[in-house]
Amino acid sequence: MSSKAKRVAYCSTCGSEIDSDAELCPECGVRQGTAQHQQKEPTDRYIAAAIGAVVSFVIGWFPLIGPIVPGVVAGYLRGENTKESAITGTLANVIASIPIVLVLALFFGLGALGTLVEGNGEAALGFGVLLIMVVISFVYYFGFGALGGVIGAELSDRGEPE
Repeated sequence: MSSKAKRVAYCSTCGSEIDSDAELCPECGVRQGTAQHQQKEPTDRYIAAAIGAVVSFVIGWFPLIGPIVPGVVAGYLRGENTKESAITGTLANVIASIPIVLVLALFFGLGALGTLVEGNGEAALGFGVLLIMVVISFVYYFGFGALGGVIGAELSDRGEPE
């Protein structure tokens, strides 16, 4: 004879403790656990981030909403855990920025390297300013991705991630 542990839930109306499989609350009689009230399973972090990255690559060019919306999508798919959703929102923007970073690194890196080799001091200053701008852009882009992930977690009707 196997024994199952009784899973406990709470009535959505009166808050009474009920069996998680109960269809009706024994205290107030309200129907429980209908399909529209059950939480959906959270999506895996990397799948949610990849979906958010596609959104980010498409609308990431728009200021402010570009980095936030993909984070919201990834955070929503990840579930209600705020920390996990923030990480997933950031990861979505990181994945989307890889092609852009590679192209910019090739373009600016070769140009800066050529002017640095010639010994032009102004080129070195320009390269330093460019580097600072890239770091600030990353903080902006990835920070707003995390913010979007938190917003997505708040909007989510999915369970806690595993």
